[in-house]
Amino acid sequence: MPQQNAAGSLTPGSEVPASVKLSAIPSSARQKLGSALQGSEIAKLQNGDVIVANPSDNAVQAVITPEDANSTTGQGAASGLGRSSSTNSSSTMGK
Repeated sequence: MPQQNAAGSLTPGSEVPASVKLSAIPSSARQKLGSALQGSEIAKLQNGDVIVANPSDNAVQAVITPEDANSTTGQGAASGLGRSSSTNSSSTMGK
């Protein structure tokens, strides 16, 4: 997945900039994440963050930083996931 530049800080709920191209979540990651991200897509930014977004409305659902991806607690691994549902995922992508 190519790294992309996004000016400013992206946070859950913000709009994905038009310059950022979303890609399908790899099947290995989708299996680990279950239905929490069904239909979502991802993009890796030049700063190392991975954003998870809903392609139908271009809304950022989660921001995963390199520190989150290396976390053993999973607390920050998917910033924003589970906010709109009753379940909360502590899975991390890329592990």
